[in-house]
Amino acid sequence: MQRFSTGLLTVLSIILLASMALAGCAPKSPQTSNSDGWKWPERIHVCAAGSSGIAAYVSWTTIMERDTGMVIRVVPENNVAARYQNVASGDMFIFSIGKDGVRDALEATPAEYALDPPTGFQARIVWISGISYSGVFVRGDSKINSLADIKPGIRWSVWSKAENILKIPRSIACGWCQLREEDVQWIVASSTDGAVRAVTEGRADIMWYFPSAAAVQEASSSPYGIKFIDLNSEADPAGAARFVAINPMYNFAPMKYGVVKEAIGHWGTVGEKYEITRAESDPDLVYHFAKWLDENYEKYRYTEAQNETRTRKDLLNGLQTTYIPCHEGLIRYLKDVGEWTPAHDRRQAQNVALLTAYVNAYSEALKQAKQQGIEISSKNTKWIDFWENYKKNVKKLPPIAMHQSLTIDAPWVAALGLK
Repeated sequence: MQRFSTGLLTVLSIILLASMALAGCAPKSPQTSNSDGWKWPERIHVCAAGSSGIAAYVSWTTIMERDTGMVIRVVPENNVAARYQNVASGDMFIFSIGKDGVRDALEATPAEYALDPPTGFQARIVWISGISYSGVFVRGDSKINSLADIKPGIRWSVWSKAENILKIPRSIACGWCQLREEDVQWIVASSTDGAVRAVTEGRADIMWYFPSAAAVQEASSSPYGIKFIDLNSEADPAGAARFVAINPMYNFAPMKYGVVKEAIGHWGTVGEKYEITRAESDPDLVYHFAKWLDENYEKYRYTEAQNETRTRKDLLNGLQTTYIPCHEGLIRYLKDVGEWTPAHDRRQAQNVALLTAYVNAYSEALKQAKQQGIEISSKNTKWIDFWENYKKNVKKLPPIAMHQSLTIDAPWVAALGLK
């Protein structure tokens, strides 16, 4: 049963007309692939992260529509849990999500993901949807020039003290820099823009945020400017390991593409986002989808900032460390272009085993909770406690973490008895 509303279909019609205009022509009949005679479907649905996600999808789906003759309907959905459920059910073909998001849905933590139908499912990668960089910056005249200069009493600007907002700042301050929680003064603003201004106006010393954000661009033009502090995992692997021990979903790399000029070349956190589908999706569709995105990169490269990091190289770099399995259609394509190795086969088997363990455990917990008359609701603490106990104590599932490389496994591999 489709979960998007009639109201959303009205929005879809508007988006479709805009897509046709941007593509420069009306949708044609689906074309046949020149390589193998395969024919594109008449239409597919993709699920966008609300109105903000529409622009990212339209930046390349309009070109794909023109090339293939498909109608690609971009459905905005603000509720993140609903996006998982729509793709898991097959109502939508793909959606874009970060590796920490897939982890949250599988672990059903925080509680907003502990739903029925489940948000965690047998997710599979179709292609990379981009890389988001984040970093820490100070005002241009600050005496803080490295992580070693972050001392007790540091005033850290945030826009909320919600756990998911404090996650990375705490990983830097209390993990990498080894401060105590009480050593950090959290300067709370009412918005992200306000948190950035707290730094440029001298009310806070430092902030973690995305260097592609408009507020950071504005801060770079302020009277004192801004400067970024390196999170260089190569120069300080012990510090990076302390960060990862708290927050295992991030890697570190020099920042590039679509970020404020002061950030270019400085080390920050790297978060890959992927186009995710369900395991049951048509392998031929996924194969040709990946092939089109790879072969037509130059057509959409400059239409949106994150598109620059949608290359095959970016995908392969992400596959070094991600725990999310690839779809069989993507694997077939990567084999055809000579990029899939026995090491990838080994990692794929591990990743599938991890998702299977979590998906099966959640399904079992749902069944047992219902038999006991427990209401399945993210607001029901009895259900949340039941799932947490079932996950940790009954099934003994380890926390999901990133691999260190294609050959160095995450800790959960050994915990699950895998090789």
